[in-house]
Amino acid sequence: MSAASMRTDRPARRARWPWIVGGLLLIGAVGGTVAYRARSADSTQAVATTSTARAQQGVIRVSVSGPGTLEAAQTRTVGADLTATVGAVPAVGERVTRGS
Repeated sequence: MSAASMRTDRPARRARWPWIVGGLLLIGAVGGTVAYRARSADSTQAVATTSTARAQQGVIRVSVSGPGTLEAAQTRTVGADLTATVGAVPAVGERVTRGS
C-alpha cells in the first residue's frame, strides 16, 4: 500500500463514528423527552369533581396574608334555581306571623 491510499482510508473510518454517536445521542434525547412528557402528563391531569350539600346559615370567614397577588383558581356563580312572584308586602310596623 502506498502512503496516498492510507490517507484516503483513515478519514473514511474516522468520519463514520461521529455520525453513529450523534445518531445514538439523538435517539436517546428523543426517547427521554417522550418518556418525560408522558410521565409529567399523567401526574398533572386533575379530575374535576362536583359535590352538593344543603345550605346552612352562618358566617364564611376567609383570611389570607402575605405579599403578592391573590387570584382564585376557579370561580363559581351561586344562585337559586327558583323563580317566584311576591304577592303582597306587609306595611311597615304591621305584625306578621309565620307562614303569612
